[in-house]
Amino acid sequence: MSDGPWKSLLWWTTKSCWKRNSWSSVGGSWRHCGVCAACMLRRVSVHAAGLAEHPETYVCTNMSAATLESAVHPDFERLNDAYREYAFAGVLHMHHLATMADPGVRQIVGRHARSLRPVLRAKGDPEERLVRLLERHADEWRAYLNALKPSSFVNQWIRRN
Repeated sequence: MSDGPWKSLLWWTTKSCWKRNSWSSVGGSWRHCGVCAACMLRRVSVHAAGLAEHPETYVCTNMSAATLESAVHPDFERLNDAYREYAFAGVLHMHHLATMADPGVRQIVGRHARSLRPVLRAKGDPEERLVRLLERHADEWRAYLNALKPSSFVNQWIRRN
């Protein structure tokens, strides 16, 4: 890596969750919520990289728990309908993105990729690049789901939808 501003940045000090302290804190300390789409992408990326995060990183501490209620830190005070909806949406966003790698939707993905060609001005075929990105995401998402207990709330939500 070059000597740019990112050289000294430690990945585990970065913030992915968009929620403020008032939404995502335990005992007065901010944490990632752990279940919004940004947090789910972070979790999958960290897992794919073969890394691990400290359990105190997230409000939702145990993604293998059978229910969302049992997955969050016991001192979290904002487990409400909004948190549940963000959790459900975060899981489904990741899952739906992974399903875009399926061959049955390739024609639709290709059409959208071709429409971006004039804007991207990038080397290579945008359709091929997008398909590779989606396939990689699907592989990483499957690996993450497989690392969770089959009875986890995440796997339950995926099976129901």
